[in-house]
Amino acid sequence: MTIRALVVDDEPLARSRMRRLLGDHPDVEVVGEAADGAAAHTEALRLRPDVVFLDVHMPGSTGTEALRAIQASLPESLWPLAVFTTAYEEHAVEAGAVIGGVTDFTAVVGDDCEGCGDDDDGSIVGWLFMHIWLFLAALLTGSVLIRITGPAAGRTSAALLGQPGRSLGLGFVAMIVIPVASLMAIGLVIPMPLGFIGLALYGIAFYVTGLIAAHAVGRALMRRFTGRDEVSPYASLAVGLLVVQFFLAIPFVGFLARMAILSAGLGALWVASQDQAPETVEV
Repeated sequence: MTIRALVVDDEPLARSRMRRLLGDHPDVEVVGEAADGAAAHTEALRLRPDVVFLDVHMPGSTGTEALRAIQASLPESLWPLAVFTTAYEEHAVEAGAVIGGVTDFTAVVGDDCEGCGDDDDGSIVGWLFMHIWLFLAALLTGSVLIRITGPAAGRTSAALLGQPGRSLGLGFVAMIVIPVASLMAIGLVIPMPLGFIGLALYGIAFYVTGLIAAHAVGRALMRRFTGRDEVSPYASLAVGLLVVQFFLAIPFVGFLARMAILSAGLGALWVASQDQAPETVEV
């Protein structure tokens, strides 16, 4: 006996994959397809399938609504079996609780889906492009700052390397106190526009502190692997940015690393402005 199946999904790739999966079973024949709930209702009445594979979420009427419409239009003896197909298990479980007679559900995304990984490939390419762009932008900005500030950049990174604990502690306090104080001051002590300008400058300082921390990390690594005290500040910045971006890309660890980097860089600015660092970098 051949089981006649109707495949309903708004994604052509999902319908194609379901056809391939059902094609592995010689006793199943796909007699039709539909891309939405309304078309599913029409095709079910016309084809009278034995089973309907329904996507839960589709434009217009959902899979559960389409099944209700099909059941309302046919005597119970002619109701097709319903198999909900979805990439989200919780949706299928929810659908099963709403519609009686549901026999099963299956995910429509899998490793053997030709073309279904295109979106993932695009996401990876986009992720790589974004991080390359961020790296180049940070490298250019940091190089300009090093060129403009001269030895001051070396003193700041030296302060961070020489007093990392103090830099981290001061920076953490500043991260909390400065924005809170700025918000309290807005409208009370200083005019609102000036307050927002202060917050904007604080945001810029955050970006700069990340560059400072990356420069310090790269400088330490360059010294360790070259065995020289004097290393190129630009090469140090490039190496540090690569290392920092690597750690920032790690889930959860990246968040902690970002907070530590911003705190340490912000604190190093204060330490360098208060203390005379024992060493500088010639630019």
